Amino acid sequence: MINLAWNTQGRIGRRAYKDAAGKLDWMTVFGIILASVVALTFTQHNMPLSIAAVAIIIAVILYVQYRAAQLSIRRLHDRGLPGYLLWPVLLVGLGVLGFGAWVLVKAMYAGEFWSFIGALFELITPFFQLVLFNGIGLTAAIVLMLYNLFIAYNLSADGRPVDNRYGPAE
Repeated sequence: MINLAWNTQGRIGRRAYKDAAGKLDWMTVFGIILASVVALTFTQHNMPLSIAAVAIIIAVILYVQYRAAQLSIRRLHDRGLPGYLLWPVLLVGLGVLGFGAWVLVKAMYAGEFWSFIGALFELITPFFQLVLFNGIGLTAAIVLMLYNLFIAYNLSADGRPVDNRYGPAE
């Protein structure tokens, strides 16, 4: 039987990882949609309530992503790799989550969908300038993309068929 305990100890096979990560992905998507609809419906033009709603949404997302990171670390262990290789991906994800929270608060406070869409371009302009117009931003984006491909490959590749320092083969 496969041990799906919520920790970072040991290994997890590719099939069990795929099943558990898929369930977490659906829970995340469903939670974000439900929470966003509730937040947008009940918090228009009330900044403190909007910030509280976004804080709850972010807390739920962080919890689910914490569980996904635990599974991913165990999957890297199955490949014989250390779990700390996942940290750069997680740190960038936290940055994206923070930016998303800021945009969501702006959207809820604006109250109107079309005015938010119009203001969205103003909100993301600094990020486009960083990536497109500064060489360091473009270089960092390429390096991060390659690193994410490396992590994605290792999460989906076959595990090592022999025992390793993280535990016995499944």
